Amino acid sequence: MDISDLRLGDACALLEHGSSNRPLPNPDASPTAYVQGVIDGLCELSLKDPLTGLANRRHFRSVLEREIDGVARSGEAALLLMLDIDHFKAINDTYGHDAGDVVLVEVARRLRETARAGDSLMRWGGEEFLVVSRGVRRDNGAGFAQRIMSALADTPVVIPGGHTLRVTASIGWAPFPWNRANPQSVSQEDVLFMADNAVYLSKRGGAKFRE
Repeated sequence: MDISDLRLGDACALLEHGSSNRPLPNPDASPTAYVQGVIDGLCELSLKDPLTGLANRRHFRSVLEREIDGVARSGEAALLLMLDIDHFKAINDTYGHDAGDVVLVEVARRLRETARAGDSLMRWGGEEFLVVSRGVRRDNGAGFAQRIMSALADTPVVIPGGHTLRVTASIGWAPFPWNRANPQSVSQEDVLFMADNAVYLSKRGGAKFRE
């Protein structure tokens, strides 16, 4: 096989400008190793949100299914936490979408710093983020949400033009219900609905976080 017949230029350009921390494939490696490096890089890139570098919806669906199944079988506590940036449309409308992108990247960074090493994080879409935290009971949800709120509020976000914004968010969470006898009795839609409804109630009631 002649590696030049594979037209890998576009694939390598995607890897070069993607959000992955994986080094680019070594063109001096063997053809097999080089192609495998390109494939591995594209697979990793396809699972990440290109702006924030967090897991994307496609990847997180599989992560959430695995977590629900694990909790259902073991009975271990876990929480799904949903975060929705407050007044995000107003940020875009007032300062432009570049400013909105900066806010999203900064929120993702602070989520990484606040989350535990074993937590799974994703950008769910738009200004919404999700965190799955194993080993966290429902009565610890408020403390976890408060840590995230503090991480967001402590330092203003500097946006293009030199403006600073104090970013806040509404947070809702839901415990993973479990059933050892029938692990499939709980779907990811059930848990997502509960967390999303908690965010809605939080926004409507003026509270910043809610189960």
